[in-house]
Amino acid sequence: MDKLKKGERFKIYTKYLLAEQSVTIKAFYSFAIGAGIPEITARRDLKLLENLNYITLEMGLVKYNSAIARETTRAEKTLENKEEKIKIARTAIKLINSEEIFVGPGTTCEAFVKALTNL
Repeated sequence: MDKLKKGERFKIYTKYLLAEQSVTIKAFYSFAIGAGIPEITARRDLKLLENLNYITLEMGLVKYNSAIARETTRAEKTLENKEEKIKIARTAIKLINSEEIFVGPGTTCEAFVKALTNL
């Protein structure tokens, strides 16, 4: 099995926690292992999820913070509409007609630069 990227793991965790709302830490690790995520990775991810305000760790429980607003992580943004971003990047490459280009920030622009380096 291929190693899951952080954004993919977070989607798996979020779907699970959204359904459960509150689970023991042990149950969270068991779920992660069942999903093919090593326990050591799940431990690091759990701390990161807490720092990003996705969850609250309290008395051995993992509680999902569904009502709290939070910014989407870069990893999540990269995975969002991935195929469309690749399509836009390929189209943009065909339209280049100069030696120099300026690329702004963003995950779509990142896909464009990656496509350029694959030429």
